[in-house]
Amino acid sequence: MATCAYADEPPCSGDLSADRPGLSTDTGVLARGCQQLEGGYQLGHDDAGATHSTLPLMLYRIGVSDALELRTSWDGEIFTRADGVPSNAANDPSVGAKLRLRDGVGLSLSLLAQLSLPVGSAAATSGGLDPSVALLWKRPLSEDTAVSGAFTLASISAVAAGRSLQSAIAIDLDRDFGHGFGGFVEYASSNQRGAGFMQTLGGGLTSVVGHNLQLDVNAGLGLNRRSQDFVGFGAAWRF
Repeated sequence: MATCAYADEPPCSGDLSADRPGLSTDTGVLARGCQQLEGGYQLGHDDAGATHSTLPLMLYRIGVSDALELRTSWDGEIFTRADGVPSNAANDPSVGAKLRLRDGVGLSLSLLAQLSLPVGSAAATSGGLDPSVALLWKRPLSEDTAVSGAFTLASISAVAAGRSLQSAIAIDLDRDFGHGFGGFVEYASSNQRGAGFMQTLGGGLTSVVGHNLQLDVNAGLGLNRRSQDFVGFGAAWRF
């Protein structure tokens, strides 16, 4: 995790911790004074034969204390082609905060709270302020392997359809291969009235370049008809 170990070291001198790729979120909180910009591209394909590409999958994080970071995220534009007809729509952005609850040897815990803002385009916005809260956890299994995950509850609104509760879980197995390379496999599922039950099995590889840049590739397989198959890539830059 990105921490400031000593007062005479630069505030971002620790290991880089990114919240991408994957469907879960790391327990790591940025040290005070650190900022991080994460982004990427994802190409998806659904059971109806439509393709969906999303850019820039932006996340901006800033450490405001030893245990708290503020953040804002925006998936950006989603470009869809169905039956040969293209369309595009802008997603709703979110603001939030991540609070470290427990750290050290053994189990690490953090809390992530976010609020989605209904300012996206008419075809993509939920039409309401949508809060969510996630409990993030991580436990090492060995010196280079860890299991982590997230349990999320969200209140999702829909234009002319009221509000519904969404629950989601994600479980990751993470591996450090050494020399700056890492990888993970992941299972994620969510359930929401109207959207139904979705399941995804995915994984990815990461490479840290220097001290402040991480590159990644990832892919996922939808395990039921409501879930997309996807591939993507991206980067995280700390400054």
